[in-house]
Amino acid sequence: MIVYESEFTRITYEEENLLLFQLWKTSFSMTDDLYKREVSACAKSTLQNKANCLLSNIINIDFIVTPELQEWNKLNFFQILEDAGIERYGIILNTDLFSKLSVNQSIEEAANFKLKINFFSNVEVALNWLNT
Repeated sequence: MIVYESEFTRITYEEENLLLFQLWKTSFSMTDDLYKREVSACAKSTLQNKANCLLSNIINIDFIVTPELQEWNKLNFFQILEDAGIERYGIILNTDLFSKLSVNQSIEEAANFKLKINFFSNVEVALNWLNT
């Protein structure tokens, strides 16, 4: 079931697996404010649905998360995920070094949370990890 959709992302909820799936469709022309809107929509979806895991496919985005946005994510995304009861967060990404660096720096901001985070290049492997 689609719970949110915009030009940048689509978020679906699979009740039988207690899974939220976020697909980033593009980041073309995305600003910091639009990034915050999309991330906030995902965080809000975790509060509105009874998911215990989240899978984000970010292969299609080419957006650098600045240190300021990394700090914003800590308070406005990772904290909400934890409050909503998300236990595992899988991220599917491409092998581009700069994308990995930006994502890794963002994830470092979540180090103090109980949330388990893992990176994948394959949806099937990610889903297996989320369901264990």
